[in-house]
Amino acid sequence: MHQFDHAPVTVDELTSYERNGKRYYTVPAVESDWSHTYKSVTTIISEKSDKSWIADWHARVGEKEANAIVEQAKRRGTAVHDMAEKLLKNDPDYWKGHGAINIADFNRIIPLLQKNITHIYGQELALYSHTLKTAGRTDVACWWNNYPAIVDFKTARKTKLKEQITDYFIQSCCYSLMFQERYNIYMDKIVVIILVDNEDEPVVYEDNVYPKWSEKVVQIFT
Repeated sequence: MHQFDHAPVTVDELTSYERNGKRYYTVPAVESDWSHTYKSVTTIISEKSDKSWIADWHARVGEKEANAIVEQAKRRGTAVHDMAEKLLKNDPDYWKGHGAINIADFNRIIPLLQKNITHIYGQELALYSHTLKTAGRTDVACWWNNYPAIVDFKTARKTKLKEQITDYFIQSCCYSLMFQERYNIYMDKIVVIILVDNEDEPVVYEDNVYPKWSEKVVQIFT
């Protein structure tokens, strides 16, 4: 079995909670015994994004059907993230407890991960920034194809074009900037891997952190 190599950083154990559908993190303050509470990265992005299409979609397909699709997507996303975390930790039983369809789907990205991922700094790594005043957890901080990168796993029912996933890049770029602030390690790349239903190969989008996405993050979070 392929063995992924690890170069772990110090892990911050942040506490989180939800209120009115929004996630908050409690993070340590600077040079004091007090703590700060910050909204999560995804909560802030959601607040700043145009989500009118969601209501339109619910109206078009019906509330019951829309809720069923959302719940199925959540379960599939959870399965993919769980298997990815275990595989990258070199667990040979990464697939246990998951359905055959999800396992088959996830297995399609394994060669991609084995080829490109090295020097794993952390998985489900809790990050925060006093500059951006936010916090969250990134899927993987590692080296991707010889560049330090944030790698994010997504699932989708249909193929998404790069211009349709602006929020994904903003999210991962924010994690990149938080990682650099926390560990003083420069992150070059953003990698978004999307497992699409009924597609033979995963869709992979890559981009640079600077300057385009870093400027967008600063605009949104400050």
